[in-house]
Amino acid sequence: MKKQLRYQDFIDELRNGTHYGVFVDDTGSPSGTGYKLLPTNRKSYVGVVIPPSLVTDTFSSLASLLTDLNRRFRVSELHFTDIYGGNGEFKNMAWEDRLGIIDTIAKAFGAFNFPIFVQSLNQRNCPNGGGN
Repeated sequence: MKKQLRYQDFIDELRNGTHYGVFVDDTGSPSGTGYKLLPTNRKSYVGVVIPPSLVTDTFSSLASLLTDLNRRFRVSELHFTDIYGGNGEFKNMAWEDRLGIIDTIAKAFGAFNFPIFVQSLNQRNCPNGGGN
């Protein structure tokens, strides 16, 4: 019988430092509501590639940052749209503190020199329509 893979299995493999970590997320692209000046038929994604030699250090650094933020501000996740906008867990956090979080992560990404890519897709270049 085949073993059912779990999310933790992938994390464990990454932490071994034998695989690249490739993380991609949508940028909060328009989906038809609230974006009057942006086309709604496209979606943008941002990704970061973490080489095997930096995966362990990256996981440790981000875990340490999140532990500190949880202790100081009761923050359990990092969502940049919430950090920037002062929403969710960041609602009562001062702008200077939120900006400090962004600055810390930006400096870490710069120090690690991660390749970062951005791609927008629309109905012409995406089989599923590129929008929603």
